[in-house]
Amino acid sequence: MEQVLVNRADWADAPEVPEGWQIANAPRPLMGEITWTGKFRRGIFYAASPTEVTGTFGWKADDAGLIEFITDEEIRVRVDAKLAEHGYSSLEDADMTVEEVAAMMQLPWCGTPATA
Repeated sequence: MEQVLVNRADWADAPEVPEGWQIANAPRPLMGEITWTGKFRRGIFYAASPTEVTGTFGWKADDAGLIEFITDEEIRVRVDAKLAEHGYSSLEDADMTVEEVAAMMQLPWCGTPATA
């Protein structure tokens, strides 16, 4: 399944999910131990379950993507690497902001500290 990158700073309204569980997001309702609707990413439907049972719910058939968490700090590292890959030494050298580059890379930059 594809991944859905979610910035930890933008994950405040989700229910508490036990450590080690997988979380899926899809455009249609999902089966899982915990289910909810939330912010549109790949869709508004979310489900979470222990890793060992996630395959039994058919998330792939429901066009779900697995949530992968990222932070602004991790995004900044990726942005800097992308700029270096294209010969720029800094954002100023590229005449761009981190928000602009992150958007082009389809990374969920929030510009705020992580809450989780």
